[in-house]
Amino acid sequence: MCFLNAHYANQACANPAYRRALAQADLVLADGSGLALAGLILKNPVRENLNGTDLIPWLFKELPSQRVKVYLLGARPGVAEKAARCLRGIHPKIEIAGWHHGYFPEDQTQEILARIALHKVDVLLAAMGAPKQELWLAEHLPETGAGLGLAVGGLFDFLAGEVPRAPLAWRGLGIEWLWRLFQEPGRLWRRYLLGNFLFLHRVWRQSRERFP
Repeated sequence: MCFLNAHYANQACANPAYRRALAQADLVLADGSGLALAGLILKNPVRENLNGTDLIPWLFKELPSQRVKVYLLGARPGVAEKAARCLRGIHPKIEIAGWHHGYFPEDQTQEILARIALHKVDVLLAAMGAPKQELWLAEHLPETGAGLGLAVGGLFDFLAGEVPRAPLAWRGLGIEWLWRLFQEPGRLWRRYLLGNFLFLHRVWRQSRERFP
């Protein structure tokens, strides 16, 4: 399962392998006001606007009575461990099978795959950023033996308290992206200022093709 926002859509337009990974996913969920606006412009409204930071903890809270084994893969060293401790507190039936940061060399991939497979996990959370996490899951999920692979972006950073969430009012208005821009302008200005303009331009061009 993957999420798609305006930034990810821009990357998919320029990356055929990423597009294929999204097409292969069992479920791709719209995330953010950009996708909602695009749906309105293209006369195909988004039914549910979701993001992994809110949805994944909610899903775990709604777990049935049986135990669920979860493995966390991604983020910087130390962050996944903090996120794992947070997940443990969400539901008593969550069993953290293990974790590993996302900054591992290619020659360590098989070792990590074997470790995940050894634990026979139900859910693998991959937080390596797009498109790396989607490409990694598309290529390696069957080798892990996990029943479900979720590409979760910055979820671990939020759970671990490394990155603050926007206030509820900002989220309700659909401008969490603006909050993040204020928090990290040097890193995110291209993504949100230039990227949002590029995304809307692409949506406008597509609308002209569909509705001349």
